[in-house]
Amino acid sequence: MHAVRSESALSMADAESTALVATQEKLAVSLPLPLASYALMARAAYDAHLPDGTSLINAAAECIPGFHGIYGDDEDADGDVVAALKNEGGLRILLVAHRGTQLEGANRVQDVISDIRLAVGVLTKGKDFERRMSATLALVERFDPDAVDLTGHSLGGTTALYAIAHSSTLRAKLRTCVTFNEGAVDVRLLSRKEPVRLPTKEVLFPCESGAG
Repeated sequence: MHAVRSESALSMADAESTALVATQEKLAVSLPLPLASYALMARAAYDAHLPDGTSLINAAAECIPGFHGIYGDDEDADGDVVAALKNEGGLRILLVAHRGTQLEGANRVQDVISDIRLAVGVLTKGKDFERRMSATLALVERFDPDAVDLTGHSLGGTTALYAIAHSSTLRAKLRTCVTFNEGAVDVRLLSRKEPVRLPTKEVLFPCESGAG
């Protein structure tokens, strides 16, 4: 009986893996940037609290063709929101990533509070959500991009969607939003600009997932 359950679990895992690959292949055609670009920035956002976090985040940004890192060149840079900028053909593209839950760094307590609020379904006017939306809008105001791409993992995906749902300014500039394992959020105000959601840890942390 145990062997049957194991084979069933393996079959399910194979099916999920096949579905994931099919989803990624489909997105590779429809997304403005390669899927890996969004995953790279979503992952880099976790490095903001490190001593060399600025260098790590900007180095990650510069791995995306045409983009350069802009994190840390502003005294008021928000440690939970990082960005990269691209100028091409007269167009300016801003790629913004929101950091997920992290139990280290200055905002760790607020992260936990936000996760609890998510768990009980309370989303409106959370300090963490509002702060990240304000930081994103500050970047939009500062760089005046022609288009904005948003991404984030876990809590970061949720706050990215929250910012879109609650800011008409951001929606007007939005090109796409790719989130990874985000929590529930009210996105009724997204209108036609529906986010692309990828429920997969493997895209962000391939080594960690492979080790398991």
